[in-house]
Amino acid sequence: MTKDEWIPLPDMAQERDECKAIFHRGKFHVIGGYCTEFQGGFEGSVEAFYFSTWKWDQVKEDYFGANACPKAYVAGDNGKLYMCRASDVATLEKDTLKIVAQLPAELGNVTCMTTWQEKLMVIGSSNFGVSHMAYMLDLINCTWTKVESPKEYYDYVLFFFFVVKPMLKYIKY
Repeated sequence: MTKDEWIPLPDMAQERDECKAIFHRGKFHVIGGYCTEFQGGFEGSVEAFYFSTWKWDQVKEDYFGANACPKAYVAGDNGKLYMCRASDVATLEKDTLKIVAQLPAELGNVTCMTTWQEKLMVIGSSNFGVSHMAYMLDLINCTWTKVESPKEYYDYVLFFFFVVKPMLKYIKY
């Protein structure tokens, strides 16, 4: 980074509140969200920004085949996109939705997730208003492990993220 400066991107094709932004295969994807007038009516579309051309791709409708809250999407370091859909974790392979694993029953309400080192961490709760918990899915053998947390850290997790240094090469400074 040469300057401590924000550079605005060109406008997307549509307004998106509460969308999910992820880097995947050299592009910046904006998934889901909704127009302000349709508060909470999540759409299943996605737009991708190409840094090389400084342009947005065409909107892809019905991405992942669901109008899910976009908090349940994440890009894996294995090149795949993952999502929590109903009671499953799924990935998109050649335009076909593939179920990877069933979610633990305690994760009926997923609030956030991330991947690293061939694992998927999912944080959520069994219902609204209940303390959150975390589980790790081993993406190689598809087994879940509950992540134990001290009682003082049991609460609601709204959001978390981290930046992997190799992804910085896609950001125009």
